Amino acid sequence: MKIYVNKLSPQMLPNKIEQLDLLKLQKKITKYANIYSDEGIFRIQQEIIHKLTPKDICIENIEYNNIDFIIDRSYYIFSKDTYTIPYNHIISNIEYIEYKLTNKSNLILVIEKCIDDNSIVDIYFLINENVLYDYYKNDIIEIISLIKNIKQS
Repeated sequence: MKIYVNKLSPQMLPNKIEQLDLLKLQKKITKYANIYSDEGIFRIQQEIIHKLTPKDICIENIEYNNIDFIIDRSYYIFSKDTYTIPYNHIISNIEYIEYKLTNKSNLILVIEKCIDDNSIVDIYFLINENVLYDYYKNDIIEIISLIKNIKQS
């Protein structure tokens, strides 16, 4: 599930994203292309085309230590047998960056960056569980405080 935080937005990161490496967080980068058309959303990743079917689930709001957490359990179903994309489409090349406090951490800070114009498209936390436990909330607060303390370049 994705966790959005009211204290963390793409607008606060443009001058800080390269400096996140200084925080000694574990980092992993994946690149893919999202394709938007009248026939749906497609993704090209590792030379494989997937059609994405969204499964929307209502969001949930939680407050903890005066911070609002927005829980989004929505997801995409990836089709495997897609070989073409529609002729009329818009393409967005994405760099998907994952940061973890430790190698074994289940909590991931995700920054999605548009490669074409180097802008930050989305920022959220990701966990592979259905419950946002307090220790995850505390880790999120710790990561946000680390980001806020990075000096502007």
